[in-house]
Amino acid sequence: MAAREGRRLLPARWGQLFEQWVGLELLRWSRTAAPSARIRFWRDPDGPEVDWIVDQEGHYTPFEVKWTTAPSASDARHLRLFLDEYRTAKGGFVVCRTPRKVSLGKGVVAIPWQDLAGFLDSGADGK
Repeated sequence: MAAREGRRLLPARWGQLFEQWVGLELLRWSRTAAPSARIRFWRDPDGPEVDWIVDQEGHYTPFEVKWTTAPSASDARHLRLFLDEYRTAKGGFVVCRTPRKVSLGKGVVAIPWQDLAGFLDSGADGK
């Protein structure tokens, strides 16, 4: 550790670790339950990006990861860009620390991180 960094992680670091954990969970799921699925990310040349994309033979499910307990529509803005560009994606998901599933607008749902594994196993359709 650096001399002045201390032992407490900054919120930005928690967010980075959280994003990596979600990625590892997606990889675990793809290796055990959906071997044909590929885990990718998306970055537009103009800057917007989506943290994780599950690619199942050309059918995409995008996931944005946010270290928040109160997700809002602004947390899903890059998901909306992705959904507009890729018509084979039926919906996008924000994985966060919300206590329950929350609709963030047309085609986008925030889901609690604790439910991610069960959500993936149920087919990631948001129902």
